[in-house]
Amino acid sequence: MRRIPQLLLCLSLCALHARAEETVRIVVQEKVWSLALGGEKLWFSTTVGEEPLWQELPGEVVHIAWKQGKLWLNSKPTGASIVLFGAGKKGQIGTHPLRLGQLALRGQLELHAGKQGLSAINILPLEDYLMGVLGREMPKSFPMEALKAQAVAARTYALQKKLQRLDEKQHLGASVLHQVYGGLAAEDARTHEAVTQTRGQVLLFGVEPVEAYFHASCGGLTETGKEALTRDLPYLRAQKCPCRNTKAARWQTHLSEAELKKLFGVANPQLAQGLLTSTGRYKTLLVGGQSFAAAEFRRRLGTTRLRSLKFRIRKEKGGYLLEGEGYGHGAGMCQWGAKHLAEDGKTYIEILYHYYAGSRLMVLY
Repeated sequence: MRRIPQLLLCLSLCALHARAEETVRIVVQEKVWSLALGGEKLWFSTTVGEEPLWQELPGEVVHIAWKQGKLWLNSKPTGASIVLFGAGKKGQIGTHPLRLGQLALRGQLELHAGKQGLSAINILPLEDYLMGVLGREMPKSFPMEALKAQAVAARTYALQKKLQRLDEKQHLGASVLHQVYGGLAAEDARTHEAVTQTRGQVLLFGVEPVEAYFHASCGGLTETGKEALTRDLPYLRAQKCPCRNTKAARWQTHLSEAELKKLFGVANPQLAQGLLTSTGRYKTLLVGGQSFAAAEFRRRLGTTRLRSLKFRIRKEKGGYLLEGEGYGHGAGMCQWGAKHLAEDGKTYIEILYHYYAGSRLMVLY
């Protein structure tokens, strides 16, 4: 690995200022009208930005409410639509965890009063964020080299999303739509080790972070970026993968004709094959003679029920049996494949290079 000079980082990665890559803004709650926030030695500031003007709060719990587009603390108006919260001793605010409902968080919390209620944005160092992601995105029991590969992929994905949204109040959400973020509850010694041993390492293609997508299982062959994401990304190619014979790569579900009628509004509940991608996944399916995008077909059935778009259709009495392979969109790193590669002695760098073809691992900080 070679280290990129800070000047090159600033020029090539949208002129980030020094160490800016280490902080991310994660939406952890939104569209609520009130919430309770806890922590040891709580502080707040209605002045946000480089130098907040902190005021100490009594007690270890504060109740926040939305009223007419402004935030109220413990039934008292702040006069502000954005309030920043932190916990810790004076001069060390942000070093103690915050509690938002059942979620324990590192860093600080910025609350916004919008037209649809409150939104809560967790502001924290990227490495701390990754510790709360890793244990939610990959089983902690997986080999360390697989966990390290996941840490680099998650770091790269987060940085790439931040670069897309530098001028926005949030960089990522906390759900499966981005990366699942569980805060302190998701951490343990193994996630700490994987993140710490790969600190600052990201995958670049040229001078830009790759879109480091990943999924649970590809069923033996990953999908191209063009087919899975509608973007022809050169590093997301169809790659053979050792996950094929794992239990996680096999699934089946029954689909009745009555469900087809209800979900797709067709009078004739017949299901037939449509177009396929080069890797054997569906691009389209025919329902009652009408063509539907396979991604829309999966969305209507539910992504946990129809685990992938690589399946076979078998007619049975009153409906169909769908027998499939893999779990997820299939692009980028296959997590179960990474597990098997690690068990075969591959390093995390070799795993990453296998799934993100032509990329290079760099140390950004």
